[in-house]
Amino acid sequence: MNQDLQDRYSNYYVDTMSLFLGENDISFTLYNINFENIAKLLEDTPQAVLGIRVQVNIAYEVRFKELSPVQDNINKNVVIGNNIDILRNIIKQLAEYFSIFIDNILKKLDYKIIITEFSSYLDLPLVSVFRSLIEQKVKEKKIMFYWVNRFNNISGIMHNIFHQTEYFYKDHSVLKWAKEGYNPNKLTKKNFLKFYKQKYSFKEIGDYYVRGIATYINLENMFIENIPLNEEGGYRGQKLKTPVNILVPKDKVNQQLEEFAKVTMDFWHYYQLETYSNGNLVFNMNQTNFDELVKSASVLEKKEK
Repeated sequence: MNQDLQDRYSNYYVDTMSLFLGENDISFTLYNINFENIAKLLEDTPQAVLGIRVQVNIAYEVRFKELSPVQDNINKNVVIGNNIDILRNIIKQLAEYFSIFIDNILKKLDYKIIITEFSSYLDLPLVSVFRSLIEQKVKEKKIMFYWVNRFNNISGIMHNIFHQTEYFYKDHSVLKWAKEGYNPNKLTKKNFLKFYKQKYSFKEIGDYYVRGIATYINLENMFIENIPLNEEGGYRGQKLKTPVNILVPKDKVNQQLEEFAKVTMDFWHYYQLETYSNGNLVFNMNQTNFDELVKSASVLEKKEK
């Protein structure tokens, strides 16, 4: 790969290589698979089956010109056993068992999970809730279970309550309710919130907003007695038998929306922002504020260089 990159970008990599591996940057960790405990879950587990999980870790650096090297690593799991067909069947049965196991837990919660930590990455707080529910039940069976905390462990339809965009859309801007220019009588926190909630209508269940609907769970990062719940390179998503509503308390979200609206409108009035249909924004400021802004921008530019 290094040679291919060097041939392709010879003007960049004259006497260096783009990817760097140190002497001890490739490691193998072996984990014994406890089939006796797996037999507690799958009664027809063959007694003669043996297997280990090999975790392959390759740490490397990406180098480019005088820029600081970027470090990363490749981490893969491989299952080795005395009968691969039986192992594959066990993994398949475990995945199905786990699907039913999770569904039974969620059924008792009426397929609703409440999260109090608000994050753009819904995955992280949701995984924490899922993990605690699963670990509690698995512990009762004295089964070893762990779930690597990574993004995309839970997927489905997620509703963005706080929207971020780099593009200008007239229907999403103050033009829709305050028209062109700067109209302080219309640019109020109350009008902002009214427009925002109408534009991004939130589905409600009782005292909660629906933050999202989880439909799939990623098995790639789940292990029972050191055996992964999916084959390496196989399909990683296990569809939940029943979609789960992810809820956030209304009062918590409303408080954040109030703060969001206040900060936005305070900023608008501070600079007496004028908005126009062509996407232009006009900032009105005195000379002192302008000089401070230019000074701050200059400092940032020097730091980047």
